[in-house]
Amino acid sequence: MKSSVARFSGAGKTHIAWLRVGVCTFLALTAFASNSIICRLALGAGAIDAAGFTAVRLASGALMLLPIAAVINRRKRERTYPGS
Repeated sequence: MKSSVARFSGAGKTHIAWLRVGVCTFLALTAFASNSIICRLALGAGAIDAAGFTAVRLASGALMLLPIAAVINRRKRERTYPGS
């Protein structure tokens, strides 16, 4: 009985990993579709010109990269390596 538990213990982790990939893929596709719709609405209504819209997108992308980079750097610093 113990061997069957050990054999199936990894199956749950694999299922969760695939579920996580599916959710992340869905969120990314939804974000891309939303971005396209927002772009069409803004440019089509004449609310902003193409250069201004591009500048806003670049600035917002740069602002989002800052906290992402901070989290990644913090995780790298917090890692403990064997023998150190």
